This record gives sequence, structure tokens and C-alpha cells, in this order.
Amino acid sequence: QMQSNDESVKLNAIKTLSLIGEDAMEALPILIENLKDKNVEIRTQTAKAIGCIGPEAKGAGKPLIKALKDSSPIVREAVALALAGIKLNTRESLSSLVNALNDKDEGVRSMAAYAIGTIGNATPEDIQALMKRLKDQSAFVRRQAVKALGRIGPPAKGATNLLINSIQDRDEIVRKEAILALIGIRGNPKLVITPIINSLKDKSPKVRVAAAIALRFIQFDSHIILDALLSALDDKNRNVRREAVKSIGKLDLKSDRVKKGLLEALRDESEFVRNEAIEGIRKIKDITII
Repeated sequence: QMQSNDESVKLNAIKTLSLIGEDAMEALPILIENLKDKNVEIRTQTAKAIGCIGPEAKGAGKPLIKALKDSSPIVREAVALALAGIKLNTRESLSSLVNALNDKDEGVRSMAAYAIGTIGNATPEDIQALMKRLKDQSAFVRRQAVKALGRIGPPAKGATNLLINSIQDRDEIVRKEAILALIGIRGNPKLVITPIINSLKDKSPKVRVAAAIALRFIQFDSHIILDALLSALDDKNRNVRREAVKSIGKLDLKSDRVKKGLLEALRDESEFVRNEAIEGIRKIKDITII
């Protein structure tokens, strides 16, 4: 079926291989040939199927890198995803993805950013290329660039200031992911603490949730963090309140203010918030709180 002259039959066969995943390894030689098929949809689905096989399909690396210059942006996007799927971390692979960060199509640029962050082994030059995409006109690209830097971790610490700027991005997902990325790269606490605390007042609940989560991972003055988290207990969104309570419970403090905050959370209208309060009380092991 993979070599059928009927394009619909061939497409169905390729899509089936995507569902099989790594067990489709035997079909890899035919899949590689199909990357050159005249049909755009067949080339696209072929790239996706190779990516679904996973790292075992690294033998398709060079053909995929070549296909990253396909005339169709849909194919190029699928190829970038496939390179992430097989985790091809060679210099040739990463260089081709860095070049794809400048593709005229936003889908290709965003998937290239995703792939660089997923594959690993990024060099300072790769990281610099991602940092430039933090100012991309497309929110989709900025989202993936921010996420990629966060996944790269401490080697991307040089992006701290740009990620702090991204907390002010007009796109709420970019703002949310920038907060989490700052934790991922272990940005300097003195630099990130104020922007993250300020994000607890962001108009987007997604951003406020991310800020409440991030505060449990920052090594800084626990009393300052506690002040911010206690204020978040009045948030109208239950997910923000829940994460604030969870972060309070993670603080290495047994002060009366912690107890008061947890006691307040025990009376919250949300069961999820109350459950986190109970966990916090268990941690400090002080039954006098109730």
C-alpha cells in the first residue's frame, strides 16, 4: 500500500504508520523515498510518520534536513517536527533548524523553535537565534521560542532580561511561558522576583497561575514571597488561589502568618483550594492551627 499508485491508499497507509509509532521502523526506507513524492500531503504525512517512529529513525536525518527546504511550508513545518521527534541533535540538524527560524512562514519558524528546544545540545549560537525570535511578529513563534529557552535550561540564562521583557508581551501565553521559562533557566532571583510577583496582578488568570507556581521555585526572601502569595488568596480565580496555597505550603516557614493563610484557605469555597490547605497544614505539623 505504501507503494500504491492510488494516492488515497498511500496516504492511509502512511497515516496508519504514524499510529504504529516505533513499530513502523521496518517501513523507514519507503518513508524516506516518499519524502520526494510529488504530492504535498503525502510528503507532509510521511514526515510526520517518521517523527512518530522516534529516535530509532535517526537514519532519516539527512533526507529530513534536505526536506526542510521543501517548496511547501506545510511540509517544512512537518519536517521540523519530525527532526524533534527523532531527536536528531547533530550540528547539521540544529544548524538547519536555526536557518528555519528565519523562514517566511510562521508555522515553520515556530516549529523550528520547538524542535531546537526539544532536541537538546543547543550551542550559544542556537540560543542567540532563539532569543531573536522573542521579538517575532507572530505570537505563535514567540510562544515556542520562550518555551524552547525554558527547556534548554541554565545554558540559556543569558536570555534572562529578554524573558523578563516577554512577561509584558501582548500575548497571554507568551507572558505565562516567559514566567515558567525564567524558572527553567534558573534566572537570577534578584532580577526575576519583582516581575513575577507583579504578574500576580496580570489580567490573565493563566499568567497569574504561572506566577503563583513560579514563586515556589525561587530562592529568595521567603517573607517577601509569602506576602505576595497571601495577597493571591483573594484572587477571584480558584486555580490561582490553589497554586498560591500550594506555594505557601512549600515555603520553609512556620510563622503565624503562614498558619493564618492556610486557615483562611481552609474556608475557601473551592474544594481544590481546601485540599491544598490541608496538605500545607500536614507539612507544618501543627494541629493547633485548626
